Amino acid sequence: MRLWSFNVVRSATDKPLVSVDVKGDTRLLTPEQVVAQLLRHVKVGAEAHLDTSVEGVVITCPAAFTSAQREALHAAATMAGLRVLRLLDEPIAAALAIIGDTPNVLKPAKQDIPRAVVIFNIGGGSCDACFMEVDQGVLEAKATVASTVVSGEAFDARLVYHLAELFERATALKPLTSRKATQRLRLAASKAKELLSTSEEARVRSAPASCLPASC
Repeated sequence: MRLWSFNVVRSATDKPLVSVDVKGDTRLLTPEQVVAQLLRHVKVGAEAHLDTSVEGVVITCPAAFTSAQREALHAAATMAGLRVLRLLDEPIAAALAIIGDTPNVLKPAKQDIPRAVVIFNIGGGSCDACFMEVDQGVLEAKATVASTVVSGEAFDARLVYHLAELFERATALKPLTSRKATQRLRLAASKAKELLSTSEEARVRSAPASCLPASC
C-alpha cells in the first residue's frame, strides 16, 4: 500500500473504500465501483474496435480468487452494464489462447497416451499455474495453484525500491516520501519491466525530484 497513488479507508460497515481526488473533491469508491469503471472503459474500446455493441462477456480472474471475490467481480461487471457469461480462471484462459495459436499441443506425444501440459500465467497481481491433461482432443484441468508473491506488481515494486535507492544515493533526496514522486517512479519501473521482457537492459528516465518539497 505504500506505493499506491491512492488511500484506502474503512467504511462504517468495516468495508474497504478507495479514496480518490477528482478535481479537488474527495470521493469514496467501493472496489466494485473501481472495477466497474475499468470494465466500462474496456467495453467502450472493444465496441469502437469491433464496431458493434458488447453485452455478454467472459471475464478471466486469478485462480486464487475466492467465491466472495468472484461474486464481487460479477457485481462489478453488472454495474458496467455487462452480462457475465462465465468467469474463467486466468491459466485456463491462457491455455485456450495457446491452443488457438498452436493447435498441435492437442496432439498426444504417443498415440492413445494422454499428454500433460503445464501452463504458467504471470498477471499483474498473481502468478497462476495449471496442470492440464490432453486426451483425444479433450483438455481437462487437473490442478491449479496461484501465488500473489510473484506478479507484475511485485516486479514493479522491487524496481521502484531499487530506483529510489539509486536516486537517494545520487541526490540525498527520498522520492518515496512524496506520493507524486513515487507514482513517477512506478510508471518508470513499469516501462522498464516491459522493456526487460524482451531486452537485457533498460534505460530509466524519470524526474521524481520535481515532485519533492526539498527541490522546489
